Amino acid sequence: MSKLYLAIYGKQKLFTDLLHNTLERLHKHEILFSTCNECNLLEWLTHEVKLLLIHAPGNESDTIPIIQKVLDKFNHINILVFTANSSELTILVNVYVNRIKVISIFKGYHDLLPSLNEFLPDHTNSVLVERRIIAKHQYIDDGFERIRNNRKKILILLSIADGMKPKEMDGIEGLKRSSISTYIERMMEETGCRNHTELVLQAKERGII
Repeated sequence: MSKLYLAIYGKQKLFTDLLHNTLERLHKHEILFSTCNECNLLEWLTHEVKLLLIHAPGNESDTIPIIQKVLDKFNHINILVFTANSSELTILVNVYVNRIKVISIFKGYHDLLPSLNEFLPDHTNSVLVERRIIAKHQYIDDGFERIRNNRKKILILLSIADGMKPKEMDGIEGLKRSSISTYIERMMEETGCRNHTELVLQAKERGII
């Protein structure tokens, strides 16, 4: 099975970088590139890119022409748009049925993953496939309850969910990097989780973070 890649475009570099790093570090999908430059976007898109993520921060009149260019020029690419105002994109959604989907930025992370899987159902790192595998595994509930009552552990989990690595968490709650790594290893042992991704997903499902 050939790999299907994502590309990310948005004029706000902070958002673009955060989305790129978060998806990449959680190993959800393969990111071919991310950019804030329209010329680079049109030049770098290839047949390997199946889905383009676009962040439209509010002025959709600037974003609509770019979306049209991509949809008209690249017949194999679908587009997922994050926006605060979806009404301006309704016409495009009606014209390019099944090729574009609009998500409100106010609905958060949980709308993102199902939408990614909707456009890339056969991706080797599919979130749904991963969840089916996780569902067969037995977790230790007492371990998650200990996390629920520990502020430091919760802050570490939130940092992992934001895409941070242990070495980037140095100083959280006064902890050194080595202590943070120990906390993470202990949480995985206590809960039965096999990796950071499982630990974060299970903590979210239990309402801990």
